[in-house]
Amino acid sequence: MFIYASNLDERQYKRVSLGKKEGEVMHELIYKHGFFERKENIDFQGSCSVSPYAPKVTLEGIAKTPEELDDYFRNKGPIPSFSNNFGCIQDVVGYQANSTALGPSGMITGNFSGPCKSGFYYLTALPKTNLFLLVIKNWRNTSESNFFNFNCRIANRISATGAFRIINGTCAHTDEHASLALEQRCPVIKDIDVNCTYQDASTVAMDHFLIIIC
Repeated sequence: MFIYASNLDERQYKRVSLGKKEGEVMHELIYKHGFFERKENIDFQGSCSVSPYAPKVTLEGIAKTPEELDDYFRNKGPIPSFSNNFGCIQDVVGYQANSTALGPSGMITGNFSGPCKSGFYYLTALPKTNLFLLVIKNWRNTSESNFFNFNCRIANRISATGAFRIINGTCAHTDEHASLALEQRCPVIKDIDVNCTYQDASTVAMDHFLIIIC
């Protein structure tokens, strides 16, 4: 799966969730076997980006050693460089493994067939570790059969983990404070008649003139 990943695109191999690569298997382990339990929290120190993510074109110019990093901070100058990231509030979605769902046999088995892939899977715990081994037999990638397979993309995003920005109007945005109108605390509006009077008025005539400066 990661053999053909480019070293310039970190999202292909760094912190890749099971739901993003094998969405059908992740969906089975969550809703059918109860092996993964959804955990959600609010991160008030999240990091969001101005422009969408794009892989690096080249690694030239990036500090690779401590000496190069020191030279960068020493010679970077007073003008700060452009930063694509900024602080934001995020809804962090993750999953926690429930080892008791393995049962007396210590193994979960099943078959899956979806818009992306199909096969037969085995899941078991590795002794004396906190790791789990997932083996898929007769694995077939059916997503390549269709040029625009939107169902596959949706299936791999339903059970994926990640941090999502919370803005007004999203599902994660909640306002615990009720408005003054709902609490009936708004001030009473009274109709007040304002007397409008004036003393005198006159018209002023202005002469038209032209000034030429040479």
